[in-house]
Amino acid sequence: MQTAIISVSPRKGSASLNVAKYIQSLAQAKGGDAPLFSFEGISFPSVADGYIQPADLQGKQKELYDLVVASQRVVWVIPEYNRMMPSEYVAMIHQFLTKSFMPFWENKVFGFVGVSSGVGGREPIYTSDKVFNYAINSMSVAGSHVSPFHFQSTFTGDQFDASGSFIGNEKYAASIQKFVDSFWS
Repeated sequence: MQTAIISVSPRKGSASLNVAKYIQSLAQAKGGDAPLFSFEGISFPSVADGYIQPADLQGKQKELYDLVVASQRVVWVIPEYNRMMPSEYVAMIHQFLTKSFMPFWENKVFGFVGVSSGVGGREPIYTSDKVFNYAINSMSVAGSHVSPFHFQSTFTGDQFDASGSFIGNEKYAASIQKFVDSFWS
């Protein structure tokens, strides 16, 4: 069963990408197929400019769409910027929240990891949970649900060195391992 791990930060070498890579390594240690995708360099048009269709997707947009469609589980690793989520992620949700993108939503388990340099990280989890549940229910999506298992990565900069290697404490390691064990069970 394939589980896509998606780092939603558009920033190069972001803390979210470090967390996503660490989750990927833990999932692969369990024998899981866990391809990684990063939002670095991706953009989506505003719905004010009109909705796009799956045939309109190009480059990283198409790569993201194809990965999610091919996956049975998707973990979104989402940074919290000033109590909000990255605009690229919000624009993607607005664009993909139509019936023409139904394969993106069907037969999936969605999980969320919030990332913060301080004590934040809850807002992207709660907002994504609410929006994805809305999408699943309002479009009558078959076979999908939001996982009750989430992870909040706090003081993330203290958990990884400059190269992105995990150097964190035992409590952080145990908590993220518990998320991985629960989501991959």
